[in-house]
Amino acid sequence: MSSIKPINLATWFLWFAIDFAVIASLKKAKRPFELMVVFTVGTGIIALIGTVNYLLGRAVFEWGIAETLVVFAVIVALIIWWNTSDNIGVLATSSAMVIAGIPTWINAYDKPWEQSVVFWTMSGLACLFTYVGSPRTLYDRFMPACGVFANSIILSLALTRYL
Repeated sequence: MSSIKPINLATWFLWFAIDFAVIASLKKAKRPFELMVVFTVGTGIIALIGTVNYLLGRAVFEWGIAETLVVFAVIVALIIWWNTSDNIGVLATSSAMVIAGIPTWINAYDKPWEQSVVFWTMSGLACLFTYVGSPRTLYDRFMPACGVFANSIILSLALTRYL
């Protein structure tokens, strides 16, 4: 039996949706959105691979607290965005992305060996470089700052496996 945890298709489709919402808010507010395109393509590819694996019986579709949290975060972010401005939409959707990542933080705390140190390092560096290269405004730098924050937490927790 493989020690690799099967992909949860529900989680990855929801991550694709939230990433897409972040892209939409960044693009509508005329803010840098390229990094989120890369993340969204990545989650889309994982969701497609997960679909194939699901059809082959090697993936699961489970709905739990994490998936409910993602849906709730996206809905609240969209309501805030639609009732305020495009710039506030950037803050709302980026915040929702971080909030939706909390279950991953918990998993990284409970099972740091399931996290990829290389992945979280590269993802965090991409966010950091985007932050440094973005115009110095709150609305331009908020999404990459959220990414640096979230990825740093997960990376720190993943590194505890070496303690």
